[in-house]
Parts: sequence; C-alpha cells; structure tokens
Amino acid sequence: MDIQFSVGVQVRGAPRMENADYLMASGIAGSIDDAFRGATTNLLRWLETAYGLNAAEVSSVLGTSVVYDVAEVVDPQPHVVGAIVESS
Repeated sequence: MDIQFSVGVQVRGAPRMENADYLMASGIAGSIDDAFRGATTNLLRWLETAYGLNAAEVSSVLGTSVVYDVAEVVDPQPHVVGAIVESS
C-alpha cells in the first residue's frame, strides 16, 4: 500500500494544528495550569486573527466547545492541547 500526504509548516509561536475535523492549539509550560492557559490563549488568538471573532464571540465558542487533551505530564514542561470542531 502506498500512502501520500503533505504537511505545511508555518512558524507563529506556540504550535497550532488542524485537520479535517479540528483546530488544535498547544500549550507547553512549566506547570499544568499554565499549559492549559497557554492552549486556551493560543486558540483564542487564532480565532481572533484567522476568523475575525471579537472577544465575546471567542468566549462563546471556547466556553461551549473546547476539548482538552493532556499530551504530556512526565516532562518538566507539561503539554496540553485544546481543540474545537472545525465546521465547514
């Protein structure tokens, strides 16, 4: 079986990822609390800049749809990923 895929990389600070289903943003920090804040802030900034949402709209989206995954906690810098479903 042959599989082909492509990856585009753009450096903009904290890691952000997207696929057909989700917009995902990472938070990597010295504590798990700061990693959660970083992931949330990263998603917030993404929605503001890429989608033109204001603070109230971003709060509504994140308050009702963000899902968090703890990607790593054994490293000195915990890693949290915040994700929201991307609608077409």
